[in-house]
Amino acid sequence: GRAREVPIPAGIGGHGGGDAILLMDVFRRDLRLAPDPLARAADYLDGVRAVAVGIAANQSMRTGQPVQVKELELGVDLQHP
Repeated sequence: GRAREVPIPAGIGGHGGGDAILLMDVFRRDLRLAPDPLARAADYLDGVRAVAVGIAANQSMRTGQPVQVKELELGVDLQHP
């Protein structure tokens, strides 16, 4: 698609209000006043993907070889559905 500018509302508190949004998503998503228009909430698979990058980087630094994240055998399919 075409690039577009997305306004990000300013919030109160840490990280421009992002901390409150994160805490709400993690602990009390049922209290959200409206859906997140930017779909920023992460799930467990997003967490596994983030950790996988670090695992691959450390393995690459240790061996001096490139590491494919998909070859780490983390027990989950890291592809987007």
